[in-house]
Amino acid sequence: HRLRLLDVDTPERGQPDFLEALTFVHGRLSTAREITVWTVRRDSFGRWLAQVWADGKLLNSELVAMGWKA
Repeated sequence: HRLRLLDVDTPERGQPDFLEALTFVHGRLSTAREITVWTVRRDSFGRWLAQVWADGKLLNSELVAMGWKA
């Protein structure tokens, strides 16, 4: 399923810092022992709007703390 993280605005493919955001998310999720996804609804592109926890830490909040907030 395709997800969009709630309250997060990371760069889109082709924009500056896209690879930094992608690498961070991939790294957090690929090493997590437990991943929890809480979905709200679908957006206009059919993606699930979601909050994602990796090992008990809210990934959305981690990205916002890095400066990628909606």
